[in-house]
Amino acid sequence: MMEASSAVKNDYNQYFVETGERPQNFIRDITAETKYNGYPKVKKLIEKKDELIRKRNHPPMFLKTDLKTFDLTTLGKFDVVLIDPPWEEYLTRVHSLVTEIEHEKLRPWSFDEISNLPIGEITDSPAFIFLWVGSESLDLGRALFRKWGFKRCEDIVWVKTNKNTKNPRLDYNLQYSQKTILQRVKEHCLVGSKGDVSRSSESPYIHANIDTDVIVEEEPPLGSTKKPTEIYEIIERFCLRRKRLELFGEDHNIRPGWLTVGTTLSSSDYDQRLYESWFEGPGAYPQITDFRGGREIGTTQEIESLRPKSPKKKEEDPQPNQGMQTGMMIENPMQGGFPPGFPAFQQTSYMATEDPYMNYLFPVSYTHLTLPTIYSV
Repeated sequence: MMEASSAVKNDYNQYFVETGERPQNFIRDITAETKYNGYPKVKKLIEKKDELIRKRNHPPMFLKTDLKTFDLTTLGKFDVVLIDPPWEEYLTRVHSLVTEIEHEKLRPWSFDEISNLPIGEITDSPAFIFLWVGSESLDLGRALFRKWGFKRCEDIVWVKTNKNTKNPRLDYNLQYSQKTILQRVKEHCLVGSKGDVSRSSESPYIHANIDTDVIVEEEPPLGSTKKPTEIYEIIERFCLRRKRLELFGEDHNIRPGWLTVGTTLSSSDYDQRLYESWFEGPGAYPQITDFRGGREIGTTQEIESLRPKSPKKKEEDPQPNQGMQTGMMIENPMQGGFPPGFPAFQQTSYMATEDPYMNYLFPVSYTHLTLPTIYSV
């Protein structure tokens, strides 16, 4: 009789070696339609938040301009800035496999050129920045945060599937075989905060704990730098203020609730007077029911009753980093703040990274999940 330890198991790593099809292709329930199956309270919370955000999102605006010469400070101050700079790795990973036009679009900026963007001057206080750094520029991203006056508070990981790639082994060999030691199947989006925004104080600027720090979505075609649309949803549900700016945007980035600025946009419709009028005066939902007026989105009693609340700091905590030092799970820090039916994995796998009270997203990338838990058999 075969011992349990030697029983045949699904080996997704070996399958990847043989076919090029990535193990994450088999993660179940990753789409917006299925990820909350079995968690009706969370599904309802997301639906109510998204419904309110759609009401308060202004029509999309976009500005085609050269970011190396344009004075961004003329646009005013923003609550959220999303940036996807043309890092060198975006070009090197496709080599000469793209057209001359695409090659020009991917032409990298130097670190100094990126750091010279006046992000600190065009952001209000408090504010948040979401910076895509690919797989190679994490240290550069942190350096940019220091230059711009932000502190890193989260790291969102995009795990790339390749279900739709016709020849995944060939695709990988074309992209990465000349450079990498490990096979690159993810990218990072660093999140930085500016000003006094504490999750433990129930800040009026944020709704924490609604989303996680992992996105699982299909990789775009070779040469494209398109990022998952889920990043916008995370930002909009998290930050309760409405002035959002995206830099290095392309036509596919144009979205309600955002001002998109980029060199490769096909046209412009930016009207500064009209744009600023959408944020004039105080007020938020339910006092204001559309996009005209007020910097804040607002909320409803139903949303407040459904969303998980921030933990309360203990007056005395002699060993605040014990969880990080031992690698042990923290026993539910929400102190009864979870609504009934909230996913158990989000309640019990809240793990200390730097400060358990300072995480804004559920740190799923640090949870102890086993393959049988997240992969189909």
